[in-house]
Formats: sequence, structure tokens, C-alpha cells
Amino acid sequence: MSTNPTTESDLDLAPKSSTNADPEAVVVANCSKFVEVLGLRTIFPLFMHSPRERVAPGVSGPGGKKKSLGGPSSAEMEEHIIK
Repeated sequence: MSTNPTTESDLDLAPKSSTNADPEAVVVANCSKFVEVLGLRTIFPLFMHSPRERVAPGVSGPGGKKKSLGGPSSAEMEEHIIK
């Protein structure tokens, strides 16, 4: 009976000799595997604008409240990433 919690698919992420491998090559291999499994839809929003509320400097709306810049809310961003 094996007590090792890792599976064979977990070991596919990094090259077999990852201790002596070039760290950059390991990162590239892991990123490639991530994109292969989950696709770019998962990671693309991270490179777009931030989901937190951004405020235009010096711009205030009615009632003295500052207007937030356009873009998805954090809830919309989470929903997009999950789907």
C-alpha cells in the first residue's frame, strides 16, 4: 500500500530531473502544462485591469462621491474565472 499522496499526473508537471534542471525550463514546462489543461481563459484576466475598484484622480460625481473607472467588478471577475 502506497502512502505517497502524489499521483503520476502531478509528477508530469516538471521534468524528471527537476533538481538539476534549469529553473527557467521548469517554469516554462509548468506554464505550458497549465495552459494546456486550463486554457488561456483562466490566466488572461490576470493581465487585464485589476478587478478592484479604481478611482479616477480628481474626478467626483454627484454628491461628492468619486466615480470609479470602467471594468468588471471583483464578483464579475471571479464568475468569469470560475466558468
